[in-house]
This record gives sequence, C-alpha cells and structure tokens, in this order.
Amino acid sequence: VVEGTGLSHLAGCMMQHLDTSLITAFVERWQPYTNTFHMPFGEMSILLHDVHHILRILVEGELMRDDPHPDVLKLDMHDLVRVPVDGPVGGKWKSKWFLNGGIHAEGLLVRGREMKIRDLEVQTYLFVLLGSTLFVDKSRDRLRPAINVFLKDQRRVAGYAWGAAALAYLYRQLRMATRVGSKSGDDARQRLVRYRQMLDEMSREDVSWTPYGRDVGTE
Repeated sequence: VVEGTGLSHLAGCMMQHLDTSLITAFVERWQPYTNTFHMPFGEMSILLHDVHHILRILVEGELMRDDPHPDVLKLDMHDLVRVPVDGPVGGKWKSKWFLNGGIHAEGLLVRGREMKIRDLEVQTYLFVLLGSTLFVDKSRDRLRPAINVFLKDQRRVAGYAWGAAALAYLYRQLRMATRVGSKSGDDARQRLVRYRQMLDEMSREDVSWTPYGRDVGTE
C-alpha cells in the first residue's frame, strides 16, 4: 500500500542525513520577499523542477487546499489513534502522543502498530514519513496535525501534488527561520564558518546551471 503512494522512497532522506551547518549558511542568505538566496553573483532559488528531480514526487496533481480548524484536527487525531485528546478545545494537547500542539512521531508509530488495523497502521506510517521529510519543523520529534487531513482517504494520496505543497511549506519555513542565536556545538560552528566563506567566494562559474539537462520539461 505504501509503495503505491509514490512516497515510500522518502524514508531515505530523513533528518539525520542533513548537514545543518550547510543549511544554516544558506538560510542566512534567504530573502523572504523574493523567495531567493542572495549570492555574490545574483539571486538563486528552489523551483518545482528541483523538487521533482531531487525528491521524485508529484509536483502536478490534486492541490492540497484544506486548512481545518484546530478542533477538527483534534477530532481527526482522536479517530486516528483511538484515544482521547486531552486539553481544552482549541488549546494545547497533552498526552503520551500529543505535546504542545504537535504529535510525537515515535509515539504515533508505536500506537499504529499497537492497533493492528492495517489502514490505520499505513496512515500513521505515512504521517510520520511526511512529517519527518517534507513537512519538518524545528522540534524534530513532533508532527504537524494538518498532514493527517490528506491521509484519511488513502485512495487519493498518490494523486496529491506533494511536491508543490512541500515547496510552498519550505518557502514559508525559510521565511520564519531564525537567523541568529541558534545553539550548536563547536564543530558545527566551525563548519558554518567554512560554509559561509565558501558561499562568499562562489562565482557563476561554480554553479551547475543545468543539472538536469537543458530541457527539464522532457520527463
């Protein structure tokens, strides 16, 4: 079932494979009003064809438009894990699976296996997969409840334009990213300094302008 969604391969790009120092160096150059990175030789950005070629997910398909009320999300999560969602209506949720308005990833996976209901196990796995790859936030171990809205009908999952949604989410997260005051170890800070210098010294000749070929629309 998971293979049929076209998303199963995303498990290979979980957060532990990322170089956070390199990402930070690029975030520092992000211009939120133009959605571009300010480089020494001009502006660069991440586009839909980048998402398609790098992640191999749909960038065309059914758009993900829903923006449900928090109370609706709470009821949806109750239906998914089959346990009460504590906390006041519209307030923060507190329980083994819910923390500060988010869903604990590891706890959700465990709950999915405990229920021994195939559809719910698939749904919880996809929830954790997407929340750990395409729609990650800085908490690292919590998932955004809104992801679940698009997983309830598993027949539609393969047809969603996940790539377009992921790019829009990335733009929004870059806009919100904190540029100063991040906590990191000495090694990470040293790598960040090196990456900053590398980006400062980059020129147009250092960029591969056609990494996917001259006509990206042929696939």
